[in-house]
Amino acid sequence: MPLGWESAYAYKAVSAYPESELSLDQYSVLPSSVDNSLLSAFPPIRSQGSIGSCVAWATTYYQFTYETNLARGRTASNGDNNMIFSPKWTYNMINNGVDAGAYFSDAYALLLKHGAASWSEFPYDKNYLEWCLNQSVWRNAINYRPLSWGQIYNSNTTQMILDLKAQLANGHILVFGTYVYSWVMSYVTDDNLTYEDDAFVGQKIATYMKNTKLGGHAMTIVGYNDNIWCDLNGNKVVDPGEKGAFKIANSWGTSDWNGGFRWVSYDALYQSSLVSASSTWPPTDRSATGILMTGAYTLTARASYEPKVVAEFTLSHLKRGELAITLGIGNTTNITPYWKWTPEALYYSGGNYAFDGTTSICNATFVFDFTDLVNYASNSSRWFLEVNDRVSGNPATVESYRLYKVDTTGDSLVGACSNLPVSVDAGKIYIWIDDMPKTENVAPTAHVIANPTSGYAPLAVSFDGSGSTDPDGKIVSYSWDFGDGNTGTGATVAHTYTEKGTYTAKLTVKDDKGASDTTSVTVTVEIQSTVSLSPPTNLKATGSVGYATLTWTDNSNNEEGFYIERAVWYKNKYTAYVRIAAVGPNITSFVDTTAPPGSCKYRVQAFNTSLDIVSAYSNVASVRVK
Repeated sequence: MPLGWESAYAYKAVSAYPESELSLDQYSVLPSSVDNSLLSAFPPIRSQGSIGSCVAWATTYYQFTYETNLARGRTASNGDNNMIFSPKWTYNMINNGVDAGAYFSDAYALLLKHGAASWSEFPYDKNYLEWCLNQSVWRNAINYRPLSWGQIYNSNTTQMILDLKAQLANGHILVFGTYVYSWVMSYVTDDNLTYEDDAFVGQKIATYMKNTKLGGHAMTIVGYNDNIWCDLNGNKVVDPGEKGAFKIANSWGTSDWNGGFRWVSYDALYQSSLVSASSTWPPTDRSATGILMTGAYTLTARASYEPKVVAEFTLSHLKRGELAITLGIGNTTNITPYWKWTPEALYYSGGNYAFDGTTSICNATFVFDFTDLVNYASNSSRWFLEVNDRVSGNPATVESYRLYKVDTTGDSLVGACSNLPVSVDAGKIYIWIDDMPKTENVAPTAHVIANPTSGYAPLAVSFDGSGSTDPDGKIVSYSWDFGDGNTGTGATVAHTYTEKGTYTAKLTVKDDKGASDTTSVTVTVEIQSTVSLSPPTNLKATGSVGYATLTWTDNSNNEEGFYIERAVWYKNKYTAYVRIAAVGPNITSFVDTTAPPGSCKYRVQAFNTSLDIVSAYSNVASVRVK
């Protein structure tokens, strides 16, 4: 079974992992701690919500976002969704139309062959069936195709730990699968002989994994710290094997464990504990695989990528899972291709749904990368689109097929298939475009830039179609349809949207021989919210043995809940405030059962995630826990 929804776990066969960047005799130079989640390339902790998309979150949201941004010098830590890749893009393409998890190998195959859409282009939500139907998003995703992926195997756990640390020290992050509900949690202990662990004392840490096989889950390794100590055998002595832990990013939001991160002790990776035995250690229910089970996965991003040839095609089908698309190439006398390229998307995937995830037939336009076949091309080549439909009764229809060559000026149209639409039912068809010296008129290519593409009404947008091209003539007209009932003409125009909505602005260009082309851009207009939240007041704290009780006054009528934050007195000073919990709306009390003995300070804040607002903090309440 696939990995996800924290209910099952399995792997497909994967490619071998390339050699580490550090040789074995260089492991001694590794730093004592690394935390790549602090780098600007790493995105903020977010939540996958109620669906089983953890594989997509680990591979696409965390790893692909981070590795791509690191390679290209981009920033995601500020939450810029243009710099963060969408887990919805990946999960919805590889889950076969069922919310039951996914395979790592399918996620990586999708990224390697198609790239990924950004969060802003295809925002994440709980809809696990919808595919992206915007051809410009498909085209842009290709520009981010990574180079490769691989696996660090768990055949030798000591060596695996060294390999993981070497990858992290070289600035990379890794993903892995585990049974998260079988983890056993404890707390980081203070080693009084060092100050290197002080900032982490009291944080939650996994000590081992039970053999119960509960909750198949994908997570991301972002760092390690050799100074972390957990007293595994409970003898209050720092024993060999008890120090050191990996830092894990989870996709369950910032309320999970340590602000959305978790520690996993090095010892938890072994099949058997290396720590000396005691009356309570080692446990008898320990999993024989270790927490990382079969190992961890790497991804190598590119600093840049530009395809050489792309195919753009429009299809309609009632059940996308019955459809498979393949690209091919041959000479102009062939009716079938000599060489083929198989995608991950649109290959008997998606289940019994239309492209938009509904049960009603619809059209969708996709863009695939022909670059992997370019070396087989000649001056006169035939570029094939193979369409396979495997079940009778729901025909596949090809509405259009265009071929573009990519150069420094952009995507230039090679040709468009003219004998369309054509359908196939329970069979296979080939359609093609011949790349030969042209004598007939080639249609122009419309290109539009809009700025801005989103904002609050009234939204003034500048549209620029001057980048439109015609390879064998000139463009004589530019016609605009702004999508709200208004139109315009000219290479550059301006238009103001006054109402909330999502508008498709279209540009149609016509050349001097009468051929035309149309492209579009989406403009989203919102109404600016003036809603605010009143902060809670009258926060009071009462200390008891092992816990603290908080009460406060709710002054808002539109909060979704309250965040509770705590600072503790430690080594003659208070620590920074840490969010320890969130409660629902209209709740005005909380019992902190995790409060450590000693002095604590608390503060409370109202929040509304739907409006993306929080209130000011309440007053501070101090208490002493016995």
